[in-house]
Amino acid sequence: MDLALTFDDVVRIAQAAKDPGSGWTFLVSYLENRGGKALPQLATVDLQQDIRELRRQIQELLASEPPPRELNAVYFGLFDAVDDDGVEVIGYYVAGLKEFNPENGDSLCNPAWLPEGRYLASTALDAVKEAEVSAGTTGHADLRALLGYAGQLGAALLVSRFGSADLFPDLHRVVGFDSGDFAEIAE
Repeated sequence: MDLALTFDDVVRIAQAAKDPGSGWTFLVSYLENRGGKALPQLATVDLQQDIRELRRQIQELLASEPPPRELNAVYFGLFDAVDDDGVEVIGYYVAGLKEFNPENGDSLCNPAWLPEGRYLASTALDAVKEAEVSAGTTGHADLRALLGYAGQLGAALLVSRFGSADLFPDLHRVVGFDSGDFAEIAE
């Protein structure tokens, strides 16, 4: 898998989406075409409901743990984790940055706003992780890698873009993996 090409493709899909539903449909189609396999776990996701729920979570967080005024960016981070039962899950959270620089990935380190309630839930991201794990257990290593990278990033870009719209005025909104790659949400 060409990570640079895949990265560019999913960023383009998320940025070009006119609405969440069409963006999700295009992303799922892209993943199915690139992976060579139908992904029923993704086709059944109600992205509109997921975005409404994510928006509610963010609004509650902003009310209970407001960020400092001097932020210049909000970061939606992704990481792989394991739950108490040993099941692979996706970690997804929000944090704030004072000195984000799109040319410097290190500027994502040491957030100035790291609220206690930062962890977010997303059914779209959960479905991507479920499809990723399923691909691995059925011997589809390439599909697992595609979903673990492009699927996670594309889904996070879509849900973060639409779920946080207008909640962080004048701030950069960035989505990325704690392990490295990131993309800025552009409207």
